[in-house]
Formats: sequence, C-alpha cells, structure tokens
Amino acid sequence: MIRYVVVHATNAQLAKLVSAVDECQAAINDVAAFRDADAKFHRALAEVPGNPIFIALHDTFVEKLMKNRPVQDDFEARNRASNDDHKQILAALLAKNSDAAEAILTRHLTRNYGTYFFETLNGLGAVS
Repeated sequence: MIRYVVVHATNAQLAKLVSAVDECQAAINDVAAFRDADAKFHRALAEVPGNPIFIALHDTFVEKLMKNRPVQDDFEARNRASNDDHKQILAALLAKNSDAAEAILTRHLTRNYGTYFFETLNGLGAVS
C-alpha cells in the first residue's frame, strides 16, 4: 500500500500526514495524545487508496490493540523513535522514493507492532 501512497497521494493527503507528524511531535510526553496522533498518521496512509476495507482494518487494529496496550516506562523514547520514523516515511513520500518508504514503514511496523503483540500475548498469559 505504501508504494501506492508514494504515487497517488494528493497534496491534501500529504498535508494530513504532515499535520499528524506535527501532532505526534507536540505529544511526545503525553501518552493518550500521542496515541491519537499516531493513529491519525497511520489512518491517513490507509485512506489514500480510498478502499474502505483498509480503513476498517486500520480502525479495528487501533481500537483492539493500540489504544489498549499498557504504557511502557520508556514511552517518551518510544514515541520519539516512532515519530522519527513517521518523519522519515513522510520524507520518502515527498521524495517519491517507494523503496525507502517501504523499508522505513516495514521497520516501523515490525518494531512497534511486534511490541504490541508481545504485550497482548503476555497479558493473556500466553508468554512467560
């Protein structure tokens, strides 16, 4: 999907991503505000193709996993690293660099969502 975003995102859609990155930056120290801004960034990516299934999947993921995850002791550092990734993804989109956008987004999702899945499994007693 990110390769599609590189080619097809409109200026208005890119502006929405810029706004979400700015919101994330302003909320680095605020868990709830950062989570909301982070969700806005990823939803803005999911909206570009105009496929309601992508948006529904994103919204379900946010509600079931992201917003319910426990707060980590190092949340500020994690938020900063996450938004640094957002900035790099945005830079790759603006440069029309599909390879970089895909590599950065893959790294970002692997690191962050892997943590969320582990926390969820651990909370269910599935991991010790």
